[in-house]
Amino acid sequence: MDVATNLGLGASGEAVEDRKAFAAAIARDLWAFLTSFAQTSPLGSGGGVQSNGEMMLVPTSVLDRWLVRFNEKFSIDPNFMLKNKD
Repeated sequence: MDVATNLGLGASGEAVEDRKAFAAAIARDLWAFLTSFAQTSPLGSGGGVQSNGEMMLVPTSVLDRWLVRFNEKFSIDPNFMLKNKD
């Protein structure tokens, strides 16, 4: 418990919000990577998962590729996903 407390992994509101923000930032990074595979579908609404005429086709290894990319970026800057990308 001492280690968890020292790392700020307790159940306090601030620690929970920090972890929530960190997880959301990681999810945004994954979404940005996945959307790089988006393609306009000529099929209209037929087949696949679509949103406004777009279909996301991703290679089966996409999560492995993202994790390698994420780990490389994280090793350079552990806070890269928390920086404002505007």
